[in-house]
Amino acid sequence: MRFKGFVGPGYQYASVNADVQRCVNLVPELFEGGQGKDGDVGMLKPTPGLRILANLGPDPIRGLFLSSAGEVFAVSGANLFKIHRDWTTLQIGTILTGSGPVNFADNGTQVMLVDGPHGYIWTPADASLTPITSPNFYGANTVAFMDGYFIINRPDTGEFYLSDLLNGLVWNPLDFATAEAYPDLLNGLTVAHQVLLLFGPASIEGWADTGAESFPFARIPGAVIEHGCSAVQTIQKLDNAVFYLGDGPNGNGILWRLSGFLPVRVSNHAVEAKWRTYGDLSNATAWVYQDSGHHFYAINFPGADTTWVFDVATGAWHERTFTNPMGQQERHRAETHVNAWGTHLVGDYNNGNLYALDLAAATDAGAPITWMRTSPHMSNNLSYMFFSLFQLDLETGIGLDGEGDGTDPMVSLFWSNDAGHTWSPDHWISIGQIGRFLTRAIWRRLGFGRDRVFGVRSSAPVKVTILGAAIDVIAGGKY
Repeated sequence: MRFKGFVGPGYQYASVNADVQRCVNLVPELFEGGQGKDGDVGMLKPTPGLRILANLGPDPIRGLFLSSAGEVFAVSGANLFKIHRDWTTLQIGTILTGSGPVNFADNGTQVMLVDGPHGYIWTPADASLTPITSPNFYGANTVAFMDGYFIINRPDTGEFYLSDLLNGLVWNPLDFATAEAYPDLLNGLTVAHQVLLLFGPASIEGWADTGAESFPFARIPGAVIEHGCSAVQTIQKLDNAVFYLGDGPNGNGILWRLSGFLPVRVSNHAVEAKWRTYGDLSNATAWVYQDSGHHFYAINFPGADTTWVFDVATGAWHERTFTNPMGQQERHRAETHVNAWGTHLVGDYNNGNLYALDLAAATDAGAPITWMRTSPHMSNNLSYMFFSLFQLDLETGIGLDGEGDGTDPMVSLFWSNDAGHTWSPDHWISIGQIGRFLTRAIWRRLGFGRDRVFGVRSSAPVKVTILGAAIDVIAGGKY
């Protein structure tokens, strides 16, 4: 019979007895035409690999930016680089800090970057990077552009400041205002739909440009959101909306999507429970991209061994990991992203590598990509079940031509008989050398259990699409 639910998202509760599903380096995709074969509603597609494009040195990529003129900038350590279309790079300046996120905005003639304590202006016309030395500039960790003004938050206050029109080097001491709906301090800001959104840990306010002579911005009446932001670097614009990791007086750790001024929860109980195990969430970061009709929001937490990814198209979560030289799973390497010249460009959180996110790449810059799917529980009122066959329905016969790794790709089946607490050894079989499209991935004589969870995984450097699974089960008694 068809194994209903084998194709699905990650959904693992804190109590694995309730649900233990994981979907790692696989993207659930629904069939838009309805059902697929045997009634399945979707499939699991491979995630993109990483193809190295350039190296900016040993230091992490702290920020990437695509300007309105189509120029790409990157900060690695304390060095600012310009990235050319042929992926050659040019160092164009240095900044005063060597770690922490760097945020960008531009006004058409200037690019502004901020690193927390300092701000800088890159002027393409004379190819110069100039520190902002105005006595009225107090540093910022976020910067936005709207209606001719650079807009920044003043750290550790509720204040935000405007630059002179089209000049980020000049800051008037009177061109500021304070978010006052709640007494919390600002930790970030962004602009969406010609509205300035001011984020604090307990609230968000919306401000509009009224054109008033004394100060052009004023708070929009009623535009106060009582779910604040716990991690400023998770504020991202995607699918014509703003996403952020929430905070507030009643708790944190929920991912919200702003629909107008209404926050809509997009995380679920399972991922929220996992996030709570990571401790302090304030240093979480996120990056977003769109590909093949999917809008992806990827969030990283310091110390976590995985990256969580939300797919707006399906509403489903999956994980992405990197396999280190010891064979262990770590968070994904990407920390920042821009889409430039038809390429999804991402920067490494641990070194100066710039990569292309490439659906055709079957490795992460040479490191294996380990994909895994663990199923929902199989239980029949805790009666015994005898498993005579498990068949994985996937694209077979896709081994690589030639010799070496991937010419005869293998996949493993493993299982748990105690609701997902412990697991069996791996049981490996071939999924077909090149051209052997009728290869069947079948395991037989799989024992018995009262509450069985199945899993499959592989690190073969081939692109695998999983269409579903079939299983033969014989019911037994309760004793």
